[in-house]
Amino acid sequence: MPYRGYAASGYEIPAALVPVRGTPAYARATAGLPVDLATKVVFVCTLEHLEQYNFHTDVQLRFPHISTAVVPIREDSCGPGGALRAAVEFFSETDSVIVHPASMLIRTALAARLSVMGELGGLVGVVDGPIDGTGGWAAEHFVTVDRTGQVNNVDERWSASAMAITGTMAFDGPSGTTAEALDVAFELEPSTGPAEYLQSMIKRRVPLGVDRVNVAWDLSHAAGLGAYLAHR
Repeated sequence: MPYRGYAASGYEIPAALVPVRGTPAYARATAGLPVDLATKVVFVCTLEHLEQYNFHTDVQLRFPHISTAVVPIREDSCGPGGALRAAVEFFSETDSVIVHPASMLIRTALAARLSVMGELGGLVGVVDGPIDGTGGWAAEHFVTVDRTGQVNNVDERWSASAMAITGTMAFDGPSGTTAEALDVAFELEPSTGPAEYLQSMIKRRVPLGVDRVNVAWDLSHAAGLGAYLAHR
């Protein structure tokens, strides 16, 4: 998790560990996911998180009721593909997997959506509506869907039919989508961001739908954190 706006605002700890009403940002972001349904939750962090801030112990204390693992990577390998590559020893190609940025706070019905995906092989988290009010979050990439609800394009420009991506991705194992996601992860550089990663999945004709949320709070920078605290 890069520092972004925190260092300039006086925080000397990584963005994922900045306290949000007494709870680190990463823990609040994780709590918005259906972790109780998971057989394993893998936290991918930088070596600094692990060594300097004892991140492994913090995870164990905050999530004692679920099986967790902590995997260190270089800071320049923090894209979704880099996270999958780092965590690959903890899941198989037939397992369903959710990838989520540790700084993005959402409230999602992802658990219910996963059970009714139909012919879709995965889901992409999006904000369904205007970007105004999303907690100081400046969306950088958007997706559109076709008439069947499948994601068909990623763009840097907003349009009336576009939805901002949150960085959340869910891949269905039994349908083969997790295997496709891993193939893409090892083809691309580990630092590749969500937009380019999704574009590669689209080129493979992987059927991805969207998981719509009304609001997303980006806690990876001081402006987003301040807006979230003011809203709450």
